[in-house]
Amino acid sequence: MTFRRDLKDEFIKYLNSKGYMPILVPRVGLLPPTIYRLEGERYIRQADLVAWLEGRPDLKALLKTTPRDATDLTKQMAAKKGGKTSFSLLDKIISFFGSAVAPKLEAAADAGDDVKFSFKDCQVREVVPDTVITVLNAVPSKKFGAALNAKKVHIACEYLYARQVEISVGKTFTGSINLGVDAPGVGRFDAEAHANSTGGESASYGSDGSKDPVAIAFRVARVTFENKKYELEWDGPPGTGLLPRQGAPKKPYLSLTGQIYEVADDFGAL
Repeated sequence: MTFRRDLKDEFIKYLNSKGYMPILVPRVGLLPPTIYRLEGERYIRQADLVAWLEGRPDLKALLKTTPRDATDLTKQMAAKKGGKTSFSLLDKIISFFGSAVAPKLEAAADAGDDVKFSFKDCQVREVVPDTVITVLNAVPSKKFGAALNAKKVHIACEYLYARQVEISVGKTFTGSINLGVDAPGVGRFDAEAHANSTGGESASYGSDGSKDPVAIAFRVARVTFENKKYELEWDGPPGTGLLPRQGAPKKPYLSLTGQIYEVADDFGAL
């Protein structure tokens, strides 16, 4: 069974506090800004925004990104303990990669052992919302179709990437998974897995330094269009109740807290 939402999972709570939502199956080939349509637990990828800017090299230039190290995020994530929902993320990753260690991890989780993640060599790429708005103003609203009025259109302005994740599952599992990710294809991996039961408690998968990192989480904004103007809902209301607390800091926009989202490709009409 896949658990996709947990409001108490410390690992997911930390990502949410920074505005990130974890991606169910980490992906290669994702660069911001990306246009999505939200349908339930799935973000359906419709297009990369740059693809809608034919004949506008000036606007395309605004969307170029460079990676920056996310050292603090890496350290903070390593300190967070995951629960069943985090294990669902881990289980999905490993089963997707076809690893022989998945049954051992499942047995450890069923035994009630704690799950911890430690992502390594993390990077961030982002396009700031103000720049996205500038570029959106050159895109006809009809391009988004009915999904725009339905408030289903979202744009990923930022991605969090990792080259490796180390995993601890109690004291009942020891293993390692080393993966080389051949970008830009999604799901093309060279995998080697090893597992034993000597009482250790770690596993890892990743890509070497010459390969593209995979996206493990993203920050999105909801797109609205009123009075012939685009707006991005990037920050949510401050406070935690029905009414915002005066002077409280704004919270990052999240379509749902504690949720792991699937990213699917469509590239069809919105």
